[in-house]
Amino acid sequence: MRADALAARFPRVALFDLDGTLLDSAPDMVATANRMLGARGRAPVDAPMLRQRVSKGARALVAATEESRDAGLEARVADFLASADPAELEDEAAPAGEVLALDSIRLTGTATTRDEAIAEAGALLVAAGSVDPTYVDAMHDRERSVSTYMGNGLAIPHGTNEAKGSIRRTGISFVRFPEPIDWNGKPAEFVVGIAGAGNDHLALLNQIAQVFIKPDEVARLRAARTPEEIKEILVVSDK
Repeated sequence: MRADALAARFPRVALFDLDGTLLDSAPDMVATANRMLGARGRAPVDAPMLRQRVSKGARALVAATEESRDAGLEARVADFLASADPAELEDEAAPAGEVLALDSIRLTGTATTRDEAIAEAGALLVAAGSVDPTYVDAMHDRERSVSTYMGNGLAIPHGTNEAKGSIRRTGISFVRFPEPIDWNGKPAEFVVGIAGAGNDHLALLNQIAQVFIKPDEVARLRAARTPEEIKEILVVSDK
């Protein structure tokens, strides 16, 4: 599709669902719970156990730490919320360049269907050591639940919330296809696989979103001949 025709189809706003998918709030929640427990002389709780309860709210997290044994659950909830000091939470964010490795960039994808494209992007995440193979299954599960097609020729497949335990470290893969993939009736030229262990992929995702609202930058991605060119456009582009 020509750049001018593609530009005419570009939406003016792109919205991303960050809740537990692109944004992982569980590490901060676990840190907050353990800070509260430490202040009371109690041992820290197991992160995988708490992760299962993050989406249920502060009361469920407090109950999971057995703080509910004390009188006044509401008071414990208030303490939990007061303990959530972002300035004290450990920041383990990796540089954007480390999140997207050159080996995770494929210039000529071989998939011809949506499911094959998800598997191809997922295989790059596995090869990079970012995820266990079971995470790729969760990427398919997510797609069956809700489409990850974002528009403008871009799809961003990622795993379900339940698959967070299959993520070893944050990683992003990029696959460009010579012919658009039929993504639930929409043409996907570019597939970006995501595995977010923390929040360190968000800056790169923001940059990717900025690229895909600019027809000239999309044209550069289409014309790039090396992984280095692709990475330069996605990671450092601020045009």
